[in-house]
Amino acid sequence: MAYTLEDLREIHAREYRQEPTGSYTINRNGRRVPVTHGVEYCQTIAGKIPLDKWVKLMRDAITAEGKQALFEKIVDHCRTHCAWLHKETELEEYAMSCLSSHAYEHWEDFRI
Repeated sequence: MAYTLEDLREIHAREYRQEPTGSYTINRNGRRVPVTHGVEYCQTIAGKIPLDKWVKLMRDAITAEGKQALFEKIVDHCRTHCAWLHKETELEEYAMSCLSSHAYEHWEDFRI
């Protein structure tokens, strides 16, 4: 199923949870406890989606709707104005969030 940008728009803050991996370990008290890993979820109109899957779906939606040029402009704007984003993956993820929420429409120095 192909999602649109509107379907993938974040409607709440992201949720972080520790989920079991299916394996167990023995803690220092001798108890058997599940091994967990952290998963971040995006609450969208389409439902709760894990962050890594949301990024892939957003890439597909951006390409399908022909918003690649706009996305690149948002990435370039974020690269110069968002000093807290150090990695390219963080930068693109933040730009996807700005694109889906239409935040770029309210930036003073951003021209489409």
